[in-house]
Amino acid sequence: MGKLEISAIDRIRANINNEQQSKIIEAWSGQDDDFIVYWTPITLAEKQKIQRHAKGDDQLTTAYTFIFKATDKEGNKLFDIGDKRALMNDFGSSEIEKLAIDILGLNDEVLTPEK
Repeated sequence: MGKLEISAIDRIRANINNEQQSKIIEAWSGQDDDFIVYWTPITLAEKQKIQRHAKGDDQLTTAYTFIFKATDKEGNKLFDIGDKRALMNDFGSSEIEKLAIDILGLNDEVLTPEK
């Protein structure tokens, strides 16, 4: 009998890391509790959804990345589409932009929570 061949897709699935990642947002943390945002690695389909909503606007890309991917530890969304206006207008952009960079995988300095 010949060696069992594994398809490329099955090989990728077997080796993919979909582990939840997180980051403490110091600027939004209180004295006694940390504001922690969690997310799973972004997929091509999720990137496409963000791009479709953002229509080429970098600031909207940042906001939609945050809206579609930011969750609590249990995986519940922290924001919804109705929060876009507040994210765009009511807060400084620095923390939102930093987190979007992490979620999009453009920054290697990400905290992975302890099990």
